[in-house]
Amino acid sequence: MPNRLIAFGEVLEDQVMDAHGKKLRFIGGAPLNFISMARRVFMDCYLLTCLGKDEASNTALRMIRRERIKEDLIRFEKGTVLGYTSVVVNRASGERTFTFHKEKASFLSISEKDVRPEDFPPGTTLYVGTTCLLNQEVRKAMNKAISLSSFVVFDPNRRPNLFSVEEQRQLLKSLLPFVDIMKISDDEIDDFLERKESISKTILSLFPLYPRLKAVLLTKGRNGISLYLRDERRITIPALHVEKIVDSIGCGDAAFGAFVGFMAMSDLLNDRFLLAEEKTLQRGLYLANVCGSLVLSHRGALPMPSRGKIHRAYMKLKEE
Repeated sequence: MPNRLIAFGEVLEDQVMDAHGKKLRFIGGAPLNFISMARRVFMDCYLLTCLGKDEASNTALRMIRRERIKEDLIRFEKGTVLGYTSVVVNRASGERTFTFHKEKASFLSISEKDVRPEDFPPGTTLYVGTTCLLNQEVRKAMNKAISLSSFVVFDPNRRPNLFSVEEQRQLLKSLLPFVDIMKISDDEIDDFLERKESISKTILSLFPLYPRLKAVLLTKGRNGISLYLRDERRITIPALHVEKIVDSIGCGDAAFGAFVGFMAMSDLLNDRFLLAEEKTLQRGLYLANVCGSLVLSHRGALPMPSRGKIHRAYMKLKEE
């Protein structure tokens, strides 16, 4: 079984206006959302980031502790503050757009000195994204973390107001040679990849280019979730019915965290991943769907649903 899961990158505050014009604040950021859900399934979860000395950073730390994420790899940088995003949610679909405010953002202080070899024992799985890669120091730190990890999972996270389409594509191309599993949503394909005749062909064209890449997890919103594997298997799970969609903040992070956590618990985040039985992969995908759907039905991403709530929803799905 892998020694630990480490999520690298930003912690943010999401600021959302409610229907009455009141500003609501939620702690989030894709790495924290991901590792919080993974922690529901797999015990040994860490977050590698920098926080500031401001009140928002203190609130973030309280949330990290509530989620029972290990704090060993968190550093506090004087003179910085927790970065934040202004989030606009489409009331009909739950989809959201982000505007990032990154002046003095604490995650931009992540550096190579924060990545210590002793914190990456053999078997370590690392989660990476692209949102935090706004300066060379953070990029160097991520590259070092990747070099020390045994298994790498990647969510590119489209952020059009941080990077141009070409910058996003170059970031993806620079990271994919080191990635074992990538998660991407169907509405991100055109921004990150050169579209082929279909989404399926576009994804399948990645495997010959990137020998390390074992699987691509495609989230498709109302159309469910698909897992494409290097060995040409494709497993699709339909979307779950959600009675009330509140917003989609953290939904994809939760699905990916649940899937990766389940694979970690199953001791498959290694060279045996492609030997996994189809029923095991299906269980992981059903769990991902359940967790994503639960997050879809409440405002903000954190705190993630409890293990008990996840278990009840999963068992109800099996009965159906």
